[in-house]
Amino acid sequence: MDTRYYMTPERDAVLAITATRDGSHADDHVSARPGTGHRQALRAIVIPNLIPIADAEQIALHLTAADNHLARRYSEEIPGRADVGPALPRGRRMR
Repeated sequence: MDTRYYMTPERDAVLAITATRDGSHADDHVSARPGTGHRQALRAIVIPNLIPIADAEQIALHLTAADNHLARRYSEEIPGRADVGPALPRGRRMR
């Protein structure tokens, strides 16, 4: 497995993407100050640049939304993401 970390220039939010045999997984996604929009701003920078590369290499992108609200938000932010069922121990699995 190979993990890459993407961080905002202000160093206030980080997103970890891990490559596995099954595709790439958004493993961790944190902010120094939750609720400030810094994670969303980071996704807006990283995801549009990541999707074309994954598509070109035919790499599946997987993520887990912590709850239904975030699953809906991720579906709006990331074209083609689909909720594929419950995640363990909580949340929604998305492909």
